[in-house]
Amino acid sequence: MTTTAIALILAIGGLLPALIAAVTRATWSSNVKVAASIGIAILAGLVDWVTQNGVGSFNVHDFPSFFITLGGIIIVSATAYVTIWKPTVAPAITRMTNKAPVTSTPEA
Repeated sequence: MTTTAIALILAIGGLLPALIAAVTRATWSSNVKVAASIGIAILAGLVDWVTQNGVGSFNVHDFPSFFITLGGIIIVSATAYVTIWKPTVAPAITRMTNKAPVTSTPEA
């Protein structure tokens, strides 16, 4: 694994909680939020791995780097969320993206 690949794992995993906070909803159960977070992290890991290696180059020998990329992004993302994003920025992002739709009241 190259230094660039490790740097990308750290950068993507570190910034992913902002996207997760924007996508998840306050009304969702914690299990759904965790599942969505892991799904988003897996998708980000797939995109990262494919952009570095190409779609057609996947074979059995690529499994270790593939799973290191996926696992690394999931672990870095979860760690960054719990230690940095959750106590600081994530609540503000969640509040901004979870505003209830404005409904007009009928006039009498």
